[in-house]
Amino acid sequence: MIVLMGFCAPCKAQLQVADSSSVEFIINALRNGDADQLSELFNQRIELLVNDHNSICSRKHAKRIMSAFFENHKPTSVYVVNNNVTDGSSNVIGSIITEEGRFRLSFLTKQELNRQFIYQLTIEE
Repeated sequence: MIVLMGFCAPCKAQLQVADSSSVEFIINALRNGDADQLSELFNQRIELLVNDHNSICSRKHAKRIMSAFFENHKPTSVYVVNNNVTDGSSNVIGSIITEEGRFRLSFLTKQELNRQFIYQLTIEE
């Protein structure tokens, strides 16, 4: 434990680099309306709020919900307003622009086993 604390600063820098690439992966999946790609980073249980659907659900169920959302709302662009990185977690706030309108976007990722996973995803009008 003491040895790990001695390397705290380099570890945090590595977490931020890993987090940045994961956030870009997520943003690209959202921009492309790709539920398959997006679900690769879903945690086993994810808190999902998509329009009127609000639940903690499995990765598989969340993937179906996101597929349905993308079928009804084809994304044209995604904008990130804020990306707060802290201790291997990232809290992202932005917007998804679709052919049907603008949706508020937020998601929370957490570092687990050297990978970022999405624990919360919110998309609402």
